[in-house]
Amino acid sequence: MSSVIEKWFLPIEDNNSFIRSIADGRKLFGADMSLFGDIVDDNQKQYYLTSQHLSDVNSDSELIARVSALKMIFHGMMYIYHPFDYKKISINSAEKFENGKFERRCDVDKVILPPDPFSFSLMNKKFTSRNDLVCGELGIIVFSSRYSVTMREMLMYAGFNGLSYASVYGLLDWIKHEAKERELEWADFFEVSKTKLNDLTATCNEPYLTGVMSRHGGPGNPNTPTGKYVSIHDAIHTVCAGCRKLFAIIMEEIDVEKKITDLLF
Repeated sequence: MSSVIEKWFLPIEDNNSFIRSIADGRKLFGADMSLFGDIVDDNQKQYYLTSQHLSDVNSDSELIARVSALKMIFHGMMYIYHPFDYKKISINSAEKFENGKFERRCDVDKVILPPDPFSFSLMNKKFTSRNDLVCGELGIIVFSSRYSVTMREMLMYAGFNGLSYASVYGLLDWIKHEAKERELEWADFFEVSKTKLNDLTATCNEPYLTGVMSRHGGPGNPNTPTGKYVSIHDAIHTVCAGCRKLFAIIMEEIDVEKKITDLLF
């Protein structure tokens, strides 16, 4: 196996060039979550997702629940940071690596109401190498979400719901709330005008504009004043950029570098 030493591994069933570039470039690596490739039969490379937080589960149901939460973090991070490059991949099984080989397989394709994705018993585990703790621009996002409920929940929300008009509006609402908590102007989190943001809100909410893609059910009201239609591409681009700006602020607030230093011998 790879130099990653964990108990459970999640095989990636439909890896593509984007996933391979993330794994081979070590952009997501460390104790909380690692995406990596390993040579298997016929000199082929199999890609896996793993995490130290799977190491202390005590039952299949606990494993499935923890995997559910970690998958939400993974998918949500990919959607928010690479919304137009990432196509959702399948992670349907977990394989236990013991005695130099995979000993047991567990299906994890169902969703169990997830606990926290991180094991509290492992949160303060110390490392001699920074790269073993956290490595890569995506690794630092997962690590930061340990310490921010907002980041963690927004990533899981996006990971579970995907990116649609309904979920984009949910993320927009989240940003508004977090801006208010910090006494900041919510519109400043975005790279477009407030008029465009109002158009985006109307587009997300009004069935008359977006039909079955809208956040609300029913036919909508053609007589209700609405803004101009915003494409789903532009809505995703705008709101994901706002999420990334919020996350950057949160990472400064929690002082991620100090958190890393505190966990190194």
